[in-house]
Amino acid sequence: MKYIYQIGRIDKNILENKKFRIDNEIFEAPLSGIALKEYFKNKKQDVKLVLIYPISLAINKTVTDQKLNPLCDKIAELFHDKTKLNNFIKYPCKFFKCHPHNKYADYFFVVHSIGEYEGINFKTDFSFIVLEIFCDIIKRYIKWEKIQNKDSNFELYIDISTGLNIYITSLIEAARYFVVFQKLRNWDNTKKVTVKIVFSDPIIGSSSQVYNLYFDYQLDVKVFLVSPIKKEDLDFKLARQIFAGEDEKELKQKLNKLLEDFAILFSSVKNTTPLIWFTFKFENSTLLNELIKKCYKIFLSNWQSSYSIDVSCFLKAFLCISFYEGLLRVLKKKGIEFGRGEVSLEDLKNIKSKLKEIFPDLKIELLGNELANLERNRNCFSNCSSWTLLKNFVGGESQEFQPRNFIAHGGFERNIVEVKIENNDLNFRYVDSKDVLDKIKSTLINNL
Repeated sequence: MKYIYQIGRIDKNILENKKFRIDNEIFEAPLSGIALKEYFKNKKQDVKLVLIYPISLAINKTVTDQKLNPLCDKIAELFHDKTKLNNFIKYPCKFFKCHPHNKYADYFFVVHSIGEYEGINFKTDFSFIVLEIFCDIIKRYIKWEKIQNKDSNFELYIDISTGLNIYITSLIEAARYFVVFQKLRNWDNTKKVTVKIVFSDPIIGSSSQVYNLYFDYQLDVKVFLVSPIKKEDLDFKLARQIFAGEDEKELKQKLNKLLEDFAILFSSVKNTTPLIWFTFKFENSTLLNELIKKCYKIFLSNWQSSYSIDVSCFLKAFLCISFYEGLLRVLKKKGIEFGRGEVSLEDLKNIKSKLKEIFPDLKIELLGNELANLERNRNCFSNCSSWTLLKNFVGGESQEFQPRNFIAHGGFERNIVEVKIENNDLNFRYVDSKDVLDKIKSTLINNL
């Protein structure tokens, strides 16, 4: 599936077709995105065009003398009827339905604007517009995820030919966040996703009759194994920034729980402590759709002045949810049974190899050394037929749990790990007590 995103326009030449050359074919259309859509349709490819209208586009007196289309008539009315102007500012999506380019598009949506137009102030933040566009992209991507087959691709084309600087920059930034978002949930690269920048030859001021359209530049972002949140974002600090309403207490609780689960799961991968995966039951999340709904509630609440929110908090939450779902998905595909209770040494050695396959840059040496030591000293456990603390077989100075040792030994802290011989293999688990689990959680979160 291909999606083309382009910022819409309103000007005196709104109905005038331009000639665009794509692969030596000529397409006539009023927007380059419309031409590109026709190009893909001619090749029998699934393609959708999404147009984005900044609300301030309609506050444009230069087109009020144009009698060529209903939109210009409606714009003229805004300057003569304050009731209609106020109604437009409250419900701009309804107003933009009559935009003549919509007949070529599959979807359109309105975003907030920055600046003063004909005495009307629009107050928002650049990052807010980024969030609006980002939400629309991921909404369509998630829908595609649910229906995709193994041969399906998701291709996003970001057409920047329109030239409205603030909104073009917002569109590119939203696409960049989307690349990160989808990579964090696609560690095994089974979902085929590409994002490309589209642009034409300059149109304004050009004497050319035909404009070449280019769409081979791929937008890519390298994703590292780095947490989008810090320890300080937990304990409801981030969750209450997003779900602050009295009627949102349950969602706030769920988000805080998910962020904590993400922190533990992420830290266990980063610090290569896989034994905890068989202790904690990490559950799938349904919060992504709830977060999108929350954003749209904010977007629609005030079109003249954006809601006073910290956009960075929302972006952190989106990335954390995607990252969490991505880690769960790839680890389950590799055969991890979260919350199983115990795991054999042989399985742990296989997990070590799988971790390196998924995360090539992961420092796996500490876990590798620990597993090698346990294998080398296997004979020491020959009489261990029942669950026994590891410290009875492995030497060490401390008789108390040491967070530093937990990290240094790949989670095999001798005072909280139990071992037993079963089916001719060493099996391991953590001591089943709230105190121990709390210490593990605290250690992993502190090493986020």
